[in-house]
Amino acid sequence: MTPVRGRAFAAAALIALAIPPAARQAGHPITARLTETKAQLLKISDGQSTANLDFGSAPPGAGRRSAGQGLKLTYPVDNITRDIRVYTNNRGWTGDRTDSGGLILSSATLSKRLPLFRLSFSSAQPAGSVAFTEENASSWNQIFDINDTNFEQKRSASIVPQDPLGSTFIYFGARLESPAQGSYSTRIIVEIVNNVTDDGAPGLAHEVLKNVNFRRKAMPFTAVIAEDVQVTTATFHYRFEGEESYAVLPVELVQNPSNPFQWTAKVTIPKEKLRIGVLEYYFEAADGFVQGFSGTDSGPNRTAILDEFAPVVETIPPQSGGKISIVEDTGAGATSLDFPPGSIEIQVVITAKKIDPLTQPMLSTHRPVSVYEFTPERSVSFLSPAKLTLSYVDDNGDGFVDATGEAARDLKVYRLDEGEWRFLGGKVDEAMRTVTVNITHLSTFGLFPAQAGAGDLRPKEKIITPGLKDGINDSAVFDGLQERTEPFRVEIFDVMGRRVRTLDQVGQWDGTDASGRTVETGVYLYQVHIQGRVLSGTITVAK
Repeated sequence: MTPVRGRAFAAAALIALAIPPAARQAGHPITARLTETKAQLLKISDGQSTANLDFGSAPPGAGRRSAGQGLKLTYPVDNITRDIRVYTNNRGWTGDRTDSGGLILSSATLSKRLPLFRLSFSSAQPAGSVAFTEENASSWNQIFDINDTNFEQKRSASIVPQDPLGSTFIYFGARLESPAQGSYSTRIIVEIVNNVTDDGAPGLAHEVLKNVNFRRKAMPFTAVIAEDVQVTTATFHYRFEGEESYAVLPVELVQNPSNPFQWTAKVTIPKEKLRIGVLEYYFEAADGFVQGFSGTDSGPNRTAILDEFAPVVETIPPQSGGKISIVEDTGAGATSLDFPPGSIEIQVVITAKKIDPLTQPMLSTHRPVSVYEFTPERSVSFLSPAKLTLSYVDDNGDGFVDATGEAARDLKVYRLDEGEWRFLGGKVDEAMRTVTVNITHLSTFGLFPAQAGAGDLRPKEKIITPGLKDGINDSAVFDGLQERTEPFRVEIFDVMGRRVRTLDQVGQWDGTDASGRTVETGVYLYQVHIQGRVLSGTITVAK
């Protein structure tokens, strides 16, 4: 007789968290915790981790064999009842679908399925104590295959008892019915199923925008859905204020690859369906049992759709700070001005609006890519910088500004000062399609495709009047230095060559010396040290 060999038997032990409708019971919240459920295949001989199940070489004839490895399962200890289901999934099997065997024997002359069995304990068993024999065969449970036509009738037989201490050890045996030569293989699935009710509706998180400036483009909306079971459907309902019924759009659901219980819902209202007015809308998501909402038909979310160049007004308190934003129908991040707490001395009302770039001055031979104006109702002094973010249009996401073709990576922020654009710099975020820079003055700001040169680093102010404190030429601003990440230093000298002030990583001189006293009237020399270069010039201080 030819011996039956099983050295090549490999098993993939997988964990699948699921909540089938048939398994639900009332009275428990869903608290599936994927990261706390683990499976380890261990050698019975020494408890070391391994990757394969091995039944060894079988003697001639029929018989029972036990594997030299066991599967250790650990799961949370809490008040949630769980089923542990063990079955095989041999999708490639082309033979009889009523065959209940879990092992596939492959050889040069045949392909046959043979019975596979399991025995479970709450703790690891010592080497030599777990043997699959004719005498103890009745205590072992057969493992069935999910692809069998009668698997549903046998599903309950796949359940392994859950241990109150949070661990289960499963050992495997096989019955060899006839002599043959070949190798065995199978795919073992271990499924942890929470037996809980779906009392909770899908949770939807969505940022409701107060205003959106409309460029006559399609308008995207997104929401994040959290659900412990599968989200089956999601829809978006919208209408304009005064209309009786809602239009309905299907929603694209994108599952978070790192979180199986989270989805992003995406929907876009076509441009021909949009107009100036108040848009009322809500998201709806369902898991087949319970519905969740962001807004409702009787209490919808509301967003004002404004003209592209309509102003936005916001009050910024000094202590808590605040933000003013212009959100456009571009899918890009919002244009915004963010004031940190304590960055201004007094409460101020600010008006922000988009400006037609064609109406603004050029910079050399370039038109601005986009222009935005921020105007306070009264003069405001900055105690610390505010963060300015300007958006640009790149609807197709190719890295180039629509309409102008400028490379987005080259965009920089400039400030309009008495009809002349002054360089500020900025950091480009191509994913959000924005450029961000710190500012200490409110003005009109534009985006240009430009790089900072020597002229961009010198101050425009040739004469400063620090003693007047009237907000006009109180200090000299070295354009573009504030946003430089590399080390730089500004040194101020009097006409006798004596150093008056050294500014490390500070691109603004307020006319004071190292002691904080306002310097005397006169001409002062400056040197900017950056990247091995020294840029020089003069500033006149008048009182």
